[in-house]
Amino acid sequence: MNDPVLFEKKGPVAWVTLNRPHALNAMNGQLLRQLISTIKTICHDDRLKAMVLTGSGRSFSVGGDIKEMEGASEKDLAQSLSLFQQLSQDMHNLDKPIIAAVNGYALAGGFELALCCDVRVASQESQFALPDAKIGLSPTSAMTYLLTRTIGMGRAMHLYLTGETLNAEQAERIGLITKVTDQEGLFNEVELMARSIAELPGLGVGFAKRLFHMAAETSFANTLVCEKEFEMHCFRSKETQQALAAFSKKN
Repeated sequence: MNDPVLFEKKGPVAWVTLNRPHALNAMNGQLLRQLISTIKTICHDDRLKAMVLTGSGRSFSVGGDIKEMEGASEKDLAQSLSLFQQLSQDMHNLDKPIIAAVNGYALAGGFELALCCDVRVASQESQFALPDAKIGLSPTSAMTYLLTRTIGMGRAMHLYLTGETLNAEQAERIGLITKVTDQEGLFNEVELMARSIAELPGLGVGFAKRLFHMAAETSFANTLVCEKEFEMHCFRSKETQQALAAFSKKN
């Protein structure tokens, strides 16, 4: 049996690939558990500064494995939903940026998985949709929280209620993804981006990710307090002091 999640270290960048191409990378319990385990490994490896998430074959992911879900008991479904939510929480809490390289279909739970990433780059052949309503399912994995903060309430409700499929250009236009590339150049583009991010002082990048998420949940005044506290931590770090000295010398 093939490993459902591939993990490769390319210098300071962790490449994580969903590897069920025969099922368009539909996510079953085994894949979810291995993905959660992989993210924990990345979290504890100080040599890794950024993560790329993609899918093998012609799909990023078409979401949960419907064949597995169809015969599931309520207990089975509850366990599966807990895994999805644990994954979303772990990606949210990882103090390293996650870039989604969307190489094809990102549907239902696959759409949600891409949304859990911090940056989304997609090929021109990618497609995005939330067909959940059509089969009587509601959103999971904090999708309602994340999507409204990414594209706004009106567009989020529109996508869910209509199940409309977006191509890459449409997804970029509404801010769902941040960049479109041709299919052949997707992984090169993402690798350059990930390496560029990985070269930045890591403490500041980790704090920035945390602050952006915190700012979506708190007040303006609390944001100012947190930003000052985190900036002081950054300033005290050896890595930041070295970067400041290098910048000063260069300019």
